Amino acid sequence: MPRDAEHKTLEEEAHRAVDSNREDLAKLALERKNANSLQAQGLDKQIAEMQAEQQKLEDTERRLSTKVEEFKSKKAQVKIKEIYVIISCSYSFIIGVVKC
Repeated sequence: MPRDAEHKTLEEEAHRAVDSNREDLAKLALERKNANSLQAQGLDKQIAEMQAEQQKLEDTERRLSTKVEEFKSKKAQVKIKEIYVIISCSYSFIIGVVKC
């Protein structure tokens, strides 16, 4: 049951109890309403904290993805340089300019 509907139901129970001269039941209904409100506030706080944590994790995931892509790019550049050195050395060796 949604929070507002439950609060309204508990308030109605309290009013009916007062009308029936049952202040003890009215007090219990209002105490339950108050306890539910406190619990709802705690849950709202937890939700906000979890949303903040989720946002931090998403930001971290984006940063790490960027770093992975940068690493892949640098790795590819190193491979290209290695291949260039091998080709240059092979070419120099073939034409007899430099021994590798």
